[in-house]
Amino acid sequence: LEDLHTISLTILHHPSPKPILAILTQDTKETRYLKHFIIDTARKELIPYVNLPPVVCESGATFVIPVPEAVGGGLLVVGEGSVMYVCEGGGERVSVGVLPTVFKCYEQLDEEGTRYLLGDYLGGLHVLVLFSEGGSVRSLRVQKLGEVNLTLSFDRFLVLSPAANEVTFQNYPSGKQISTPSSITYLDAGHVYIGSHFGDSQLISLRTTPILVPSFTSISSTTTTTTVPSYINLLQEFTNLAPILDFVVTEPEQGGQGMVVACCGAGKDGTLRVVRNGVQVGE
Repeated sequence: LEDLHTISLTILHHPSPKPILAILTQDTKETRYLKHFIIDTARKELIPYVNLPPVVCESGATFVIPVPEAVGGGLLVVGEGSVMYVCEGGGERVSVGVLPTVFKCYEQLDEEGTRYLLGDYLGGLHVLVLFSEGGSVRSLRVQKLGEVNLTLSFDRFLVLSPAANEVTFQNYPSGKQISTPSSITYLDAGHVYIGSHFGDSQLISLRTTPILVPSFTSISSTTTTTTVPSYINLLQEFTNLAPILDFVVTEPEQGGQGMVVACCGAGKDGTLRVVRNGVQVGE
């Protein structure tokens, strides 16, 4: 590869006998490109794919998502300010603007590949919907969970309501946020597993109607507790101490048990954890 900085890569859904590799790269001028190559395993070479010429992407592009052939093929480029669809053959590109954020990961919600769940660095969940016609993608829609009217088809997948191309805004804030996601896995019946490197991993359920959850606001030394509506129901948390940035071992008092006080997590998920059991400190 000419560019040494590879940001993201994926294999396209393509009927070609040889795999087609899509690579999101950055050059020395910090311009980000989307490039496509045919993987020639016999010759161990990457051959430029002429049907998909290099595409200049936004400077905040973070990862790419392959789109199934049934929807139109090609792939999605997810950035900090937009999501762009790139199709084969140099056809018209489709893009949609989003409120500035940093998306960390995604999960495909249906077999057709028209609906995706995106997680951002602040713990927000967003629904990305592809509207296709005649075997090609015509438009995109991205909405944050809690800002749209959502219906969960529990025997199947997440769908928008009331119509495929209509979005009904609610007067609800986003409510409960998840841990900063490193991975998202859609299980079934509206249940989603959130894997987090910077906080506790979580098992959540996405609801059709909002529930009231606690919300804490701290001003100076005063903390106010209120309730806000949320479409996210936290079912279970799985403790994660990583990354541990610093810790101190306390001395036991009067024959008591020593403790480890650790600075865990990062960003909005940073916490102080007191660990009493299962810690063996050896010299």
